[in-house]
Parts: sequence; structure tokens; C-alpha cells
Amino acid sequence: VIGAGTGGTVCGIGRKFKEISPQTKIVAADPEGSVLALPDDLNKTDVTFYEVEGIGYDFLPTILDRSVVDIWVKTHDSKSLPMARRLIKEEGLLCGSSSGANVVAALEAAKDLEQGQNVVVILPDSIRNYMTKFVSDEWMQARGYMPCENIHNHWWWYKTIADLKLPTLQVATSSMTADKAVQLMRQLSVDQIPVVDNDGSIIGMVTLQKLMTAMMTKRLPANSTLESHIVRVYPKLYDSAFLGLICRVLEKEPYVILLKKAEGDSGVDKPVSIVTPMDVLSYISGKPN
Repeated sequence: VIGAGTGGTVCGIGRKFKEISPQTKIVAADPEGSVLALPDDLNKTDVTFYEVEGIGYDFLPTILDRSVVDIWVKTHDSKSLPMARRLIKEEGLLCGSSSGANVVAALEAAKDLEQGQNVVVILPDSIRNYMTKFVSDEWMQARGYMPCENIHNHWWWYKTIADLKLPTLQVATSSMTADKAVQLMRQLSVDQIPVVDNDGSIIGMVTLQKLMTAMMTKRLPANSTLESHIVRVYPKLYDSAFLGLICRVLEKEPYVILLKKAEGDSGVDKPVSIVTPMDVLSYISGKPN
């Protein structure tokens, strides 16, 4: 069982086994949101981002020979990251996130094993680059992969966004010009605004930091639209999130966008609020302890 990325490991090992042990099945792990797996129907998903590193791509690397793979297994962060933590805690293997994904794929593939067959799993990465990521309880809680518990008995922990009484959210469209977006942010005294599509679904965020970077590299004419300046990966939660979970995200992020969950299969998630550390601290400090 091997993770599929640029293809070097899976092709190198896979080809050699085809040569010396043709009966050996090569299983490749591919995260949801990646397009490497076959058949192509396996890649259909609403997932556009994954935290597992080193495997998966949104294009086909030229050196990836998918013909050496007998079985493709799609993996998800919600299983891969906890599995990597289990390998560290229970087995003493100081491995990384793609190792967790490979073990998840191995367990899935092992369901079809016959008596006497064995599984070999490649654990390709180490813990070194993940000390502030999935190894951290707080990081896992912020992403919904661990329960976010009120261990310090904060009175505000289970309050909701309604308790903050935030102003009505203002949004931008991708056709809005950069100078208009800056004017709107200055008027609202905010550093970021959600960008929405015609149906109200969120496309991403436009931030002062992103616009500043574009200006410094001469990619921000005043009349340019926001289309090429949208931040596509941003911190988000549903509006049912309690304040403790929101604060967990805000420990690392300058803001979090709250979305109203789509109703039905044809619905879309729509932004309803942006919460910043100042919003939370103002609410907490304004209430009796």
C-alpha cells in the first residue's frame, strides 16, 4: 500500500513487484479532492482542499504510470489524521499525515484479503513537519477532527454567534473592482470581505493583505476586478458553531467566516457573518465574569 503523489514511489515499487511478484496487488492511497485515482468516478467529490501532504494532486504528473496500480483507495482527512496520531501514540511510530492515509487505505483494502495473505504499508513521512499541525490537539479541534471541550469551564464557551450581535454582513462580487473593494473595507473598518457568486454562494475572500501583495508586485491596477485576487482557502465554520470552537480557530487565524448550511442537495452554503478576535474579546470583556 503506497501513497500516490508525483508517482516516483508508487511507480518504482509497483513496477518492480510486477516484475518479481506479479501476484502482488499494488494499492494506492489518494486523498479526496485529488484526481489521481482510477476509475475517474472515484474522484467525484465536493472536497476541494485536504490537509494531508505529499500525496494527491489536481493534475496528473507525467511520471505517474497509473497502470501499475491494481486498486485505488480514496482517503479523507477525518480518518487519515487521527490514524497518524494513533500510529504515534499506540505504536511509537513518529510518522506524518500521509502515513496515516496509507494505513487507512491498507485497512480498507485488507477487508478483501484471503487467509494467509499479508499487507505491507509504506510510511513515507516523519513527524518533523507536523508539530504545529495534526500533532496539536488545538489544531485538530479547530478543524473538527477532535471534540472541542470546555475544560476550563468558560461561561461563554457554548454561546452562539447570535449572542455576539454582529452587524449585517457585507459582501463583494468577483466583478467588483479592487479600488471599490478597498473603499468598502475602509467604510466598514474591516480587513476582509467575502466574495459571492450570483446565487449567493461563497467563492472565497478578498483581504487587504492579498491586495497589498498584489500592489507591491504591480498586479493591482485600480480598475482590475477581484477575480484574480480571491483567497480560495480560508477559515470557515457553520453558523451553528459555538463560541469555544470559533475561538479555537481564531487562536491561529485573523478571522473566521460563518456559513449557513445549504438546505437540500441543490442548495449552496452562504456566508452570514465574519468573526474576528476583537468581536469575541469585546463580547467576553463586556459581560460579568
